Amino acid sequence: MTKGDENKIDVFQSRCLRQILRAKWSDRITNSKVLETARMETISGIIRKRRWKYIGHILRKEADSACITALTWAPEGNRRQERPKTTWRRMVEKERMTTGWRSWQHARTIALNRDEWRTSVEALCATWREVDRCECPSGYSGRHCEKNIGDQHQCGPCPTGWTCKFATDVVCVKAPCVAFTCMPPVFTDPCGGCPVGKTCKTFYPPCAPPPPGCADNSLLPTLRRRRSIPCPQHNCDPVHVCL
Repeated sequence: MTKGDENKIDVFQSRCLRQILRAKWSDRITNSKVLETARMETISGIIRKRRWKYIGHILRKEADSACITALTWAPEGNRRQERPKTTWRRMVEKERMTTGWRSWQHARTIALNRDEWRTSVEALCATWREVDRCECPSGYSGRHCEKNIGDQHQCGPCPTGWTCKFATDVVCVKAPCVAFTCMPPVFTDPCGGCPVGKTCKTFYPPCAPPPPGCADNSLLPTLRRRRSIPCPQHNCDPVHVCL
């Protein structure tokens, strides 16, 4: 199956899903958003995963099996000087090289371990197409999802106010899919958003019992006589007011 065939299948799938979801072209909804809403994968991606699951069954057969011979046999001689046709075998060999398996023997070694092969197939994505993405199963990372997250090195001491956050790169690249990076501190508005022309002010009430007559939900005057803040209670928490 060539790239053109994959594009035709994916375009047909996207058109059908848009009709089912009643998504108009004026809504400017991307194909990835349509797939996410329908909770589906691209048909080309499903075909690719099933193809490699089938290849895994072949690679686990005996070495003298006719299926192994048909998959790994190399014809003698030279081909004609023209563009080679896209056959099923050339297609899977190209995917194998892109995935990182140097030879069929290397792929067969991984296929003998069913759990490792299943994990590799689930993480399989065509890196020659920028639209494809891969996500490693929970607890694994790396280009082929062969690394345990517990084996990854965390980031070193972070600067003051910075924290070490766990980030996952879902794009298939040569670097590991999982990395630890120091993230800057996040400053939030404690007032939850003030009107235009007003700023959030913080008042620190004294850690003492409320004054006489100060009951729940009552107000106390602030620095500005026209403004008031909730009456401080015994918790001594700061009070945030838009002034």
